[in-house]
Amino acid sequence: MKKRLLSICLAVWMAVAAVGCGASGVSQEQYDALRESFHALQSSADEMQSDMADREAEIRDLEEQMEGYRESLDIFVEASREAEESAAQASREAEEAAAQASREAEEAAAQASREAEEAAAQASREAEAAAQASREAEAAAQAAAQQAAAEAAQVPSGEEVHITDTGEKYHRAGCRYLKSSDHTITLTEAKARGYTPCSVCNPPQ
Repeated sequence: MKKRLLSICLAVWMAVAAVGCGASGVSQEQYDALRESFHALQSSADEMQSDMADREAEIRDLEEQMEGYRESLDIFVEASREAEESAAQASREAEEAAAQASREAEEAAAQASREAEEAAAQASREAEAAAQASREAEAAAQAAAQQAAAEAAQVPSGEEVHITDTGEKYHRAGCRYLKSSDHTITLTEAKARGYTPCSVCNPPQ
């Protein structure tokens, strides 16, 4: 556009110059009209040049703004990429932590189950041992009771033996250990009180 306007101005100027130099066939009025056209075109060219300078300045401003926008866009894109990477990393870490916690919980539950089973088995064994001991004690008590009953049945309940004030044995009448003291009780009573037969006089048992 600028070059075209300059070409037109140059052509008009050359025409004016030709008229001014005495070119034939051009009247004074035509010459004055050409000069006015030339000045008008020159003024328009100056205005267009100024306007084009303003447009070029605006274009430079727009280019600078676009450059700023591109930089901002690059920053935004980079920030978005970093945010996505951070979110993905956080998601992976959360998944790994959840999986680890799940494994630990399962292992703890399995360990607790094993310990509970072992404790139950131990308690069962102890209960069985206690029951066995109770049965054995009961059987022993029954055997002792049967033995005592049998012994009591073999000895007349009214048979008499002798004891002293201090001894733990029962004796036959006339035993030498009866010199200091002598008390007569039944054999059944002597056994019930914990007395045992004397090994010297060998009383009834």
